[in-house]
Amino acid sequence: MLRVPVKQAREGMTLAVPVLHPHHPETLLLRGGYVLDEPTIIRLRELTIDSVWIEYPEVGFISRYISPRVMMQRGVVASVVCEVLDKMSRKACAPLDYAQYRATVRDFVNTIYDHPSAALLVEHMHAGDRPLMRHCADVCYLALLMGMKLENYLILQRHRLPGYRARDIVDLGMAALLHDVGMLALEPGVMDRWVEEGCPEDDPAWRRHVLMGYQRLRGGIGPAAAAAVLHHHQHWDGTGFPLKRAVSGGYEAQRGEEIHVFARVLMVADLFDRLTHPLTMTERVPTVRALRWMQCEPYVNWMDPVVFRALLAVVPAYAPGKMVTLSNAEVGVVVEWSASDPCRPVVQMLGERKKYARAVRHDLRLNRKLTVVEVDGEDVSTDNFYPERPGAFDLLVTLPEDGVGTEAA
Repeated sequence: MLRVPVKQAREGMTLAVPVLHPHHPETLLLRGGYVLDEPTIIRLRELTIDSVWIEYPEVGFISRYISPRVMMQRGVVASVVCEVLDKMSRKACAPLDYAQYRATVRDFVNTIYDHPSAALLVEHMHAGDRPLMRHCADVCYLALLMGMKLENYLILQRHRLPGYRARDIVDLGMAALLHDVGMLALEPGVMDRWVEEGCPEDDPAWRRHVLMGYQRLRGGIGPAAAAAVLHHHQHWDGTGFPLKRAVSGGYEAQRGEEIHVFARVLMVADLFDRLTHPLTMTERVPTVRALRWMQCEPYVNWMDPVVFRALLAVVPAYAPGKMVTLSNAEVGVVVEWSASDPCRPVVQMLGERKKYARAVRHDLRLNRKLTVVEVDGEDVSTDNFYPERPGAFDLLVTLPEDGVGTEAA
């Protein structure tokens, strides 16, 4: 299986994974096994579908990273987002079926737990003409994956709750699903102006969306979920919003562990998705570039470092199935990756079986003279990042018997 950009798709390629309809994400557009023809490829481009999985027997084992059930369940989640957005667009006070939404999120959580290998491969929903729907669905998926990795950390941060409740991530998923509904309550023209000005975070009118969302949702969702919606733009270094009255008499943002841990997870998921899908650009930003940006000023100061390592644990800089070009000009497909050294994947060369008894692989963790220089036709030669010391990206949060947790880098 290969992940092929639609702009590089060719007639005769066979789909290895179903394609969902971007406008109706719960609906199957093309089934696995469909042989692409030119009219279909043109239609996929018109629907703004950026990539598809195609059959490639030499790397068929990559299928363990793909689950049609996970994909379909993500489509159900996206359809819920569509329903919420449509209801609120027509009438701000329209009743929302929170019980149904919560059940959908819980089903999604159970599906992810049932397919852990597939769940680790983050693939974005196709946008269609509903960028806010795509954004909320993707952030929900990513926040849940990170929450799964952070179970011990959630227990530490929510120590007043029994462990089974502290690590329950359904409310985190609810917050992620609904985190930007306040955008729909902004005055006409605010979003357009915000995008035209480059999406600045200091725009007072745009900042109001967190309070509007909180006011709309509180009482309908759990208090932890409501707090995450209100505070998902708070920053670890205290530069976020909304502001609160300080003891000194002025106003200040929350910082560090003052911020609810769900809001910290949601902030990182939201930031990553906004960096990979800038509203001011038509093309997606390569994942490796977004992850590098997040380790630079100012973003590195915004994030709980433990939560950022959870992001690295679920988002491959170079995902299995991606076609890449190495610095020796060879083209291959990523077949393995490690969160401890994200930019040094294992790459299997394409079309080598005719020359060798078995496929040639390069493990970039062992052969450090080679680097990835291109992915999906995009030059990423300056985007690779590496751990400054062994274990720098590892996520190891332990719960000792005395109940005091420690976090080891």
